[in-house]
Amino acid sequence: SSDTSTRTCAPCNMVFATIMLLETHRRQNHHWCFICSRDFKSQGALRAHSRSLAHVNRHIPCRVSGCEKHLKSPSGVAHHLESNVHNHIHRNAVTAAAQTIDIIPAISLKNRIAGDGIGTAPATVTSYVATAAAWNGKHFECFLCHRGFKELQSLNQHLNSASHDGDEFKCPNAKCGRSFTLISGFVQHLESRSCKLADIKRIQEHFNDLAAQVDRMLKL
Repeated sequence: SSDTSTRTCAPCNMVFATIMLLETHRRQNHHWCFICSRDFKSQGALRAHSRSLAHVNRHIPCRVSGCEKHLKSPSGVAHHLESNVHNHIHRNAVTAAAQTIDIIPAISLKNRIAGDGIGTAPATVTSYVATAAAWNGKHFECFLCHRGFKELQSLNQHLNSASHDGDEFKCPNAKCGRSFTLISGFVQHLESRSCKLADIKRIQEHFNDLAAQVDRMLKL
């Protein structure tokens, strides 16, 4: 007998005479993504999936010299730069670069955009080093938030992450009011289109400005 698995709708347990009939069934009776071969619970969930980065190629290069990484989105590249994968770039430098870009309406909570030039120095970088003294009998404890970690290395990674950084950016939509610690979080918010503030082309233009600004700051 011929293999029927390629003509079977698993959720319905129905076998169709042809693949075309199966696809018609999926289109009419399911919220099916034909690229991923996935069924979604609702049409809204399928639309959200289709608007996401799921089907986007990694087409945006990291502009740091010697880095061959390509990312799917501007927020992905910003997160890449903020993640300390390049030892000479700290997330504070990326934040400072973003705050010197003239974006209207303003997105900076610190008002550094007005009057500041390319040479604006990033905020002072504070590094923490936890020792064995952080052990409280159960786990290694963060002295800032009292969260516990099984390993000292994990605690140090937490201490030197953005977990305890203050918010630096705000959504300019007065009805939204959300604020963000890192520019990657703000750009991801824009990409979600939840506030319908900018299309992907405008976001890409602003991100190109950010990337160029990071380049200039690294050369100072």
